[in-house]
Amino acid sequence: MQVEVTTKKLRNRRGFTVLEILAAAGVMALLLFCTVTMLIGAMCEVDNDLAQVSADTNAATALQWMVMWVREAQKITIYDNGPSSGKRLCVILPETVGDHYDRTLSDDANPMFFYLSNQSGVVGRSGTWLWWSWKGKLTPIRKDVVNLLFEVNSELGADAVQITITTSDNVFKYAATDSGKRETTLTQRVIYMRNYYNH
Repeated sequence: MQVEVTTKKLRNRRGFTVLEILAAAGVMALLLFCTVTMLIGAMCEVDNDLAQVSADTNAATALQWMVMWVREAQKITIYDNGPSSGKRLCVILPETVGDHYDRTLSDDANPMFFYLSNQSGVVGRSGTWLWWSWKGKLTPIRKDVVNLLFEVNSELGADAVQITITTSDNVFKYAATDSGKRETTLTQRVIYMRNYYNH
């Protein structure tokens, strides 16, 4: 008889008890917290990776562009704290005769410059834009360049210049200790006058 009464009570029961609701809510809250935490962590890692890839790409592209022209130089001069190191490079290419270089002559009338400035491109202004100036044409190569250094010394050898470039990209700061940036620094020794040895 007791079994039948208990069964009837269970059959006629409506809804859930407060304890069951609290337990279910606690489990759901825990699952939601874990899901959000994993999502934020994944977003943070993706943001960091994308920023690092961007900084890597900008540094490699900018360095490659400068190296391409410096290799063809007949002579170079370093300004802004030079003459052995500085933040502005002047490249003098050989004289062009027809469709080729005459590497015995310098095209001093058309100096080429690489330097950092702001978005205006005016020499001497502080900024993170890398500019290329040649034959009256001013071209931005990359922005977010936080450091640029050109060096020459006896260890590098004759007709060689060392280029160091640092680029950065912003990331979201999840904590006060985060830098908020990802940086890439590349350095390359470049030999110019590469196709002319009788100088």
